[in-house]
Amino acid sequence: MSFDMLLRPKSIAVIGASSDPGKVGNNVLVNIVNGGYEGSIYPINPRAYTINGIRCYPAIKDVPGEIDLAVIVIKRDLVIPMLKQCAEKSIKAVIVITAGFAETGEEGKKLQAEIQHIVKEVSIR
Repeated sequence: MSFDMLLRPKSIAVIGASSDPGKVGNNVLVNIVNGGYEGSIYPINPRAYTINGIRCYPAIKDVPGEIDLAVIVIKRDLVIPMLKQCAEKSIKAVIVITAGFAETGEEGKKLQAEIQHIVKEVSIR
């Protein structure tokens, strides 16, 4: 499988995007925009209609068209269900930015192993 979806995505969803400048979801979105990214950007947040002037979607399934890359910036316990939604949307590359996995002990290691199993099973990079 090619890494193009990860390294040169034509569209990016920021799952957990936020209008709060103190949150990582805002920082990721702002950095994508300010970095000069020219593709489609889809902030995902069920409580916002727009974030930083960009149309927001309540769920990944609500985004029209294809998404090459999803950047997941949500609580640890929501990551696995979100990965499954990304697989349903046929997203081929995902970056997870959160804590609480192998670095936190046995429970976190089990969750990380589950993530590895899911992405391998559905061919997500």
